[in-house]
Amino acid sequence: MRRLTRSLLPRVFGDAVRNGPAGGRLGGRDAKWATRGRRPSTRGDMGSESARMIAKRDPSGGAGASRKMWGGAGHGLKLVIALWICATASTAIAQSERILPPVTSEAWQPLHFPRVSAHTVYDVVPTNGSPVLRARSECSASALVLDLMEVNLLQTPRLRWRWRVETGLQIENERQREGDDFAARVYVMFPADPDRTTLWDRLRRSVARRIYGREPPGHAINYVWASAAEPGSSWRSPYAENAHLLALQTGESRDWQVESVDLAADYLRLVGEPLMAPMAIAVMSDSDDSCQQTTAYFADFRLMAGDADPMSTPDRAASEAGDED
Repeated sequence: MRRLTRSLLPRVFGDAVRNGPAGGRLGGRDAKWATRGRRPSTRGDMGSESARMIAKRDPSGGAGASRKMWGGAGHGLKLVIALWICATASTAIAQSERILPPVTSEAWQPLHFPRVSAHTVYDVVPTNGSPVLRARSECSASALVLDLMEVNLLQTPRLRWRWRVETGLQIENERQREGDDFAARVYVMFPADPDRTTLWDRLRRSVARRIYGREPPGHAINYVWASAAEPGSSWRSPYAENAHLLALQTGESRDWQVESVDLAADYLRLVGEPLMAPMAIAVMSDSDDSCQQTTAYFADFRLMAGDADPMSTPDRAASEAGDED
């Protein structure tokens, strides 16, 4: 597994500035990157095939079939309109949903933390014939990160995925460093706005960049499967003030839970700055602070339009069925 720097997490550069490269525990976790692939578009030549079918059925050269199918001289215009409608519908669908590379693919790259020797184990397991990601943490922490490029939150502001926690954690206070462990996390990282960074911010980022060799994120929203926090509650990370945690689920569940979060709305509400396009997302299960064991599963990440139905996807049946591994 490729070893990546921990600088991509907000907790990291916060610790780096406070403690330096040799001081303190760089045990935080708030990000990581990778590559994204493009789904090739396919187009068929419907015109030539239709012409051959018409000629075969109509020895008159297709005139009779054309009159029957398209109503005489106006059939050409009708064909153009039909093709235009299909193209417009395809474009609308493409703009309303963007399926991200499978979390089981190599596009999601491992992120190991220098001061955490034990790493979370990520592997691929079949679920009803489809592969999903399993994360097993035992007194450990590491993440998988996916780079995002050309994300337009005005078109696709919602992030949707499904997850479940088979073995949860028992933590009383998740807002302090000793309890900063979660059975499942989904990070969304945003770049820093250069017009809003202070001299101290630029100094901290410069130190982190020199130490880790990567550009640290400016802000992060961390969606977590909590132990005790009420779903819907939010707080700042005990490791970095620019990382916000938002609890979505709590406890354990053998059934898949489908999440659909509004990234744009959450960014404006939690960060309170002009909207920035996300630079990466990450998944993680960690238990290094509490030294417990946890098992979680992740699948089906995608960006969607604000008015899209998060349940109107091919894997809806799987999520509702409560898959068992």
